[in-house]
Amino acid sequence: MEDDWAGTDFLLTDDLSTSNQGDYVLIADTDNVDQAVIRRIMTPLGSLFYDDTYGNGVYDILSDPMTPAWAADAQQKMQDCLSYEVRIQVISVHVVLLNEQRKAFFSIIYQYANGGTNTLQGGITDAGLSIQNGG
Repeated sequence: MEDDWAGTDFLLTDDLSTSNQGDYVLIADTDNVDQAVIRRIMTPLGSLFYDDTYGNGVYDILSDPMTPAWAADAQQKMQDCLSYEVRIQVISVHVVLLNEQRKAFFSIIYQYANGGTNTLQGGITDAGLSIQNGG
């Protein structure tokens, strides 16, 4: 039996993805982990009624003044968010402010439980978070 350390899940874009044959598309391994990490980052903390630890606390501070203390708080909230994902170990989280534009950029590097790393980059504005790329 193949090692299924990362599990298998449905591929989610804006909705469930289907193949040309009408079957749901499944993802596994690091693709599944990456999807789970992105979903966790993009979900406001406490949004799931059955798990108040799921999600990202950065959404709670979006309207606060973007100061160096805010950046440190955002960085900690992202680390806390990802600490519940047992298939990864966070290597680093960095938040960089662009005060004049009321924007911040973040970069997250994590290691998979089976080895290998991934980097996610994104932005933070009053409107929320976005992921620019991954891989």
